[in-house]
Amino acid sequence: GAASPLVRHLKAEAEPPDGDNQALKQVVVNFFNLPPKNPGDFIPWHHRMAERLLPTGARLFFLTHNSPCADTFRASTGANFQVEILEGLDTRGRQLVLHLARFIRQHKVAVFHMNFVRPWEAMGLMALTRLARVGTAFIYQKQSSGRLIQNPLNLKKYVNPLSVMSLLADQVVGLSDAVVGNCVNRGVSRRKVIKIYNGIHVQKYAGVRPSGKIRTEYGIPPHHSIVTTIKEARPEVRLEDLLLSIPQVLSACPDTTFLI
Repeated sequence: GAASPLVRHLKAEAEPPDGDNQALKQVVVNFFNLPPKNPGDFIPWHHRMAERLLPTGARLFFLTHNSPCADTFRASTGANFQVEILEGLDTRGRQLVLHLARFIRQHKVAVFHMNFVRPWEAMGLMALTRLARVGTAFIYQKQSSGRLIQNPLNLKKYVNPLSVMSLLADQVVGLSDAVVGNCVNRGVSRRKVIKIYNGIHVQKYAGVRPSGKIRTEYGIPPHHSIVTTIKEARPEVRLEDLLLSIPQVLSACPDTTFLI
């Protein structure tokens, strides 16, 4: 979903001012600020994106932290796709921001897409890049919807890390209507936030019928609805948002089982 506007942006940026038809080699970075536990769909997804970017002359980097599957990622490097592994860096803090700022300046990154980056670190990175006069377009991906601020008199509804960060970002991407709504609720301009769903290969689920195995294994009554999520239990994925919703859901729909 993100490929088409990205390709248009890069084609526009690649037009040389002197009319020469040879496009400049540009760098697009997808930064995943968590150590991936398994390759999953990372490699095929990035190869498909690299193919989409090929007509623009851009080169795609997958930038992430060291993990047990780092060698698998490195082995997937191709002519138009490169993997960079961050060694010895935390997922937050000053050293991470400085390292990313140096990377952006060194490679003259055209587009920097960041996942699981806290607003404070994102602000610092974008500010340093602007000060260095590097013309990078920043895409901030917000993964979790978070809690809505209902009170219109609450100052945090208008001034908070997310809203301030969005002033520096070129685009804020939400994974669902709930995430986009939370961004707008917290002061992000509607013109800057867009919805792009996570890509799922639905074909492999075609014709699959429920077996009842999960209900039997966990003793879930047959008449209960099941609310489930499959995530790693670490702070960045914000499982607390789901946990905080449980009392309200059970009040409205008592015959519900939560499975994490």
